[in-house]
Amino acid sequence: MTQASTKALSPAKKLLYINFDPRPRPLNIATLETTRNLAGPSSKHPFHIRTQRRLASFDPSKLHWRVLTPAGLSKSAYVRDKVGKRIKEAFKDELRRLGWSPDGRRLAVEGTGAEQERDLCGAALIGVVKDPIAITASMNEVRESVSQAVRKIVQEQRGEHESHRKRGR
Repeated sequence: MTQASTKALSPAKKLLYINFDPRPRPLNIATLETTRNLAGPSSKHPFHIRTQRRLASFDPSKLHWRVLTPAGLSKSAYVRDKVGKRIKEAFKDELRRLGWSPDGRRLAVEGTGAEQERDLCGAALIGVVKDPIAITASMNEVRESVSQAVRKIVQEQRGEHESHRKRGR
């Protein structure tokens, strides 16, 4: 076997991990740590009032998501930012391809069963692994990883709706 054929047979490395909460609160897994600190009751920061108002207007019927690129991925903030932007764009494109807007609202999509799909809601934290493969991954590999993450969100969303239906009967 040559080196190229060995590479083709090896399983794809995991680029992302995802934490999903189907019923988020204003302070959820996708909330920045700075926002948590500003929202605290003992905060004397000038933005405390603005943060409290923003959290009071939180809409749990939307999809809230954030991409986390850890400092262990690269020392360079530029590199981390580029990786994060690639994943954000791939995530938005995958949502649009499946018929949702970036905030989880259903778009007008033609096809069988498209009308039956509900809006996506919840909070998702999409984390990038601390592996150099995340920096050098091709856009196709990034799209495949993001596609798996979106499928996981949709599956958990469907499971959540079905469990509510079962309990309601």
